[in-house]
Order: sequence, then C-alpha cells, then structure tokens
Amino acid sequence: MLRQAQGRIVMIGSIGVRATPPFTGPIVVPKAALTAATHALRQELAGSGIRTILVDPATIHTDAGDKLARDAERIEQGFSTAERSRYGTAFHAMASRFVGMHAHGSRPEVVADTIVRALTTRRPRARYTVGKNALPLSVIARLPIPLADALRRRVFGLPSRPSSASPERQGRPRSPKKPRF
Repeated sequence: MLRQAQGRIVMIGSIGVRATPPFTGPIVVPKAALTAATHALRQELAGSGIRTILVDPATIHTDAGDKLARDAERIEQGFSTAERSRYGTAFHAMASRFVGMHAHGSRPEVVADTIVRALTTRRPRARYTVGKNALPLSVIARLPIPLADALRRRVFGLPSRPSSASPERQGRPRSPKKPRF
C-alpha cells in the first residue's frame, strides 16, 4: 500500500533541538527524537513519492509561555536550600527570559501558514524554521560548541565556569596549567 501512496508528512519539531537552551532537556529530548525520526523517514520514503518535512517553530506566542511561568514558579518554590543556592538564579533568569520571549513571539498562524506552504508548494524544503528569533537561534546552532555554550550561558545568566567557592571545587586542588608550546 505504501508503494502506491503519494503525499507529504509534516512533523512539528522545535528550534530548541538545535539551540538547546539550559534547563530544557525534558522538552528538547522528545523533539530531538522526533527530528531524528523525521530525517530517517525522509530517507526511507525518498523513492516512494512521499515527502517528509520538518517544521521547526522558534519563538511563538502561545499559552505555553503562561504555562512555563506557572511551572517555573512552582519548581522554584520546591527548590531545597542547596538547589536554590546552586540553580536558583540561573533557573529564574532562564524562565524569565523564555516567558518574555514567548510574550513577544510570532503569532501561531505563522506556523500554520508554513505547514500549508509545505503541503502545497511544488517542491517543499526538507525543513522550515519559522517564527521570531529563528535566525539567531539557527546561527547559535552552527557555532562551534564552546562558543555556542558560552553564548547560551551569557544569555541565560549562567556562570561561565565553576567558581572557586562552588561545591564542585571545594577541597579539590586546581589542575596545573599545561605549558604552551
């Protein structure tokens, strides 16, 4: 039956898979699996007349921003003293940044319009990235990992490296610097 079919499969991923902001693992991991499945399916169906297309929304203004604000507040209230000390500032900065971004995101219709375009255009692309912040988030994903990580940490208010007072560093001797040749 598949060999007789023609058409398109459109999957909805997330730019977060490529940009991977801190504290987003539980959201990004399933979307990463969906992205990988989409790429595999596109290859598997390449000769069948069925196109598989991935739409990666970036910052879209939806109810998810309000839900994030409520969930982040609940999570922060549940932090132990140690968790608050270790993660509180960074988590709050990340959540506040995301809530603000979502409040000023693109209308959901830009995603719907993109899906319609992917379904109706003669030669659809394999991936469409849409919504506010799509370009900067895509650029971050193409940077060398150390640079992308440093940029993410800066944007989300995370420390650039463990401080000498952090629990990880206490009681551990500093590594000697390697000579440069």
